[in-house]
Amino acid sequence: MAERNTAIRAKAVVTSLDKYTMVSNDNSIIQKKYFSVGAAVPKGALIMTLDNAEELLALKKTKVELEKAKYEYSETLLLKDSVFYNGNGNWDQVKARTAYDIGFPQAEVAHQQAQLALKRKQYYAPFTGVLAGVWKGSGEIVKAGERMGFLYNPTKLVAMLELIEYDYHQIQVGDKALMTTMSDESQQYFGEVLAKDAAINSNGFFSVQISFKEAKELVPGINLSVTIYTKPIQGLAVPAKAMVNKSGKDVVFTYQSGLAKWNYVTKGATFDDSIEIVDGLQPGDTVLTTDVFQLAHDSEVVLAKPMP
Repeated sequence: MAERNTAIRAKAVVTSLDKYTMVSNDNSIIQKKYFSVGAAVPKGALIMTLDNAEELLALKKTKVELEKAKYEYSETLLLKDSVFYNGNGNWDQVKARTAYDIGFPQAEVAHQQAQLALKRKQYYAPFTGVLAGVWKGSGEIVKAGERMGFLYNPTKLVAMLELIEYDYHQIQVGDKALMTTMSDESQQYFGEVLAKDAAINSNGFFSVQISFKEAKELVPGINLSVTIYTKPIQGLAVPAKAMVNKSGKDVVFTYQSGLAKWNYVTKGATFDDSIEIVDGLQPGDTVLTTDVFQLAHDSEVVLAKPMP
């Protein structure tokens, strides 16, 4: 296996592992929309119905026919029980044949089909989520196959990306990742590789899912810049809050005999709340992390006593 790279950079898009897309099964009209875009929808709630007048009528008709078949079946069995059954025949076969002749099982199937047809015009939430992309309202026409919006679970957001075949053995489940939005690079999100595809597609790419440590303000469709760290930070590392930028250079303050000492550093990989220091610090240095933006070289400082 080739030596693992320190980091792999790519573009990703936010999606949800739980996503329910509502698609019209035929040309129809929106009868009623029960939730607006952005609303929180509880599991099992009815989101939308399409025109279902014909389906309701068909359901009533099949229910009547089913009740009629049940009655005729029961009445016929009473007669056959007293006339034809003599204790030696196969009563189960008699019942099955009677039901078939009357049309009882056929009526049951027809009623079930009518119920399914009605359900195809009703859209229920399979999980608790947020409604998105539903812009058409009551009375508007939808075409067969038209997507009418979707429901997503905001607690199961992930970043989805594709990487080239070369990176396949570099990426491992559990690798840490740093993500920023395309619109605001200062907004950082941390996570790790949740899963990678078990095969390379015909275009020479494979898919990767990255989970979020916290996905505040993210929604499906947001584009991200992603850095996946395929090798843990080696050597020295400091908390990210310890580093400041002075005149375009990275600086870390250390404590020496009651004074803050200014140290120019060369940083390496960055992840979460840690930054790798390639040059500028020595093992055992006491790094200052509080109010560092207010410090200057040789500022007097007092170290906080450790909590008991």
